[in-house]
Amino acid sequence: MPEQIQVTSRTVRDTERLRRRAFPRFVMRREALCTLKAVMGDESWRARVANLSAEGVGLLLDRPIETGRLVFVDLSSPSGLFARMVLMQVLHVTARDPGYYVGGELVKQLTPEDIRMLTA
Repeated sequence: MPEQIQVTSRTVRDTERLRRRAFPRFVMRREALCTLKAVMGDESWRARVANLSAEGVGLLLDRPIETGRLVFVDLSSPSGLFARMVLMQVLHVTARDPGYYVGGELVKQLTPEDIRMLTA
């Protein structure tokens, strides 16, 4: 089982909230890369999209990011023909071999059409 890590002093206390899903999660059929950009500052990270739903995104990164942090995520379809920039709050970070799984909640939900285009 992956080790749950805390990368800041802030902890997501309601772990059941992380397990409940109001919207279905879609696993990416083809590799989709994205870029995360700090809301404040000029930090950016490359990531791979593991899955997404109307209200959240699961990302694979090579380094951890602090829980609670707000980041812009540039999502694009595997074909590169469709893109959306979303604002996400990092809810949890889990160490994986290799890298880290980062799960976050979107400030504004994706539409069904956005999801269809991003997962096509």
